[in-house]
Formats: sequence, C-alpha cells, structure tokens
Amino acid sequence: MLTPSELNLFTQRAENGDRDAAYALYEHYEQLGNEVLANRWLVLSLSDARDFAEGLPEGTPVSGREAFKLDELEVAAKLIEAQSGDVSAAEALYLHYAYGTHDPVKSATWRSTAASLGSERAQCDLAVSLMDALPPDLQQARMWATTAATAGSARGMELVREIDDRLQHRGGG
Repeated sequence: MLTPSELNLFTQRAENGDRDAAYALYEHYEQLGNEVLANRWLVLSLSDARDFAEGLPEGTPVSGREAFKLDELEVAAKLIEAQSGDVSAAEALYLHYAYGTHDPVKSATWRSTAASLGSERAQCDLAVSLMDALPPDLQQARMWATTAATAGSARGMELVREIDDRLQHRGGG
C-alpha cells in the first residue's frame, strides 16, 4: 500500500509515462478493491496502451485484458524474438498469457524468462509472486526486487523496503 506522498509521486510519474509507477498504482488500487482505478492504471502501465486505445472506434470499451492480448501471428513473432533474447517480446508474452488469455503455466514461464532478460516489470511481479508463495521465499523475492530497483524501478525500490520490513519482523527470514 502506498503512502499519500508516494501516491502523489507515483501518480505524477505515471502521468508522465513511467510504466512502473503506473503499475505500482494499479497494485495499490487493486489492494484497495477499487477496480475502476486499478484497471485504469493497469492499462496505462502498458507502453502501447494509448496507441491501442487511439486505434479503436470511438466508444469501443477497452479493458485491461484487451490491451495485453496478442493474435496468433503476434504470438508467433514474439516467440521468435523472445527466444533470441528480446526482453520486450518476452514481457509481451508474459503479459499476454497472464492477462490476455489467463494461462498461469505459460505466464509463469514467460515471467521468469522476461525477468531473466531484464524486464523490470517481470522482476517485480516475480518478487511479488515469491512474497505471496506458501511459504514465502523472501530471499529470492528480495533478489528480484533489488535487481529491478538497481535498474531504476520505483516499484522495485518499494518492494525491497516491504521485503526488508517482512524479514525484520520475522527475525531475518
């Protein structure tokens, strides 16, 4: 959960195109149960979201799912690109399977691949997944969050603080 000052900072950054800040706002509002604002920030966290929405006829409803969904040709192209080490292609496949088609197995595979290739979003998402696992793997979660934070991810920095708080309250893990 973001503090009021973080909320203002992340909102300002997200409105200026910071995808990580927009995604952090998505998570914040999702935790609060505010689906409307959560979905707004989720869509804006995509670099192509505005272009996607502008290409639709006026009045066409846009959900977060549609912004992530790839057609068969796009999936095939992204697979080739991702297998060649393209981080943005791996991230697109992760998001497609996570939100566009909701395939948890393929989503987890591409999340790990995208994180390993350097996707800050996937690194943070992997950290959150490890934090939420039963039992949580806070050391691995911290490693992924730190990797994202080191690359400049505001969300990664926030996750490192949260994980450190949890580790401190658990007595080190």
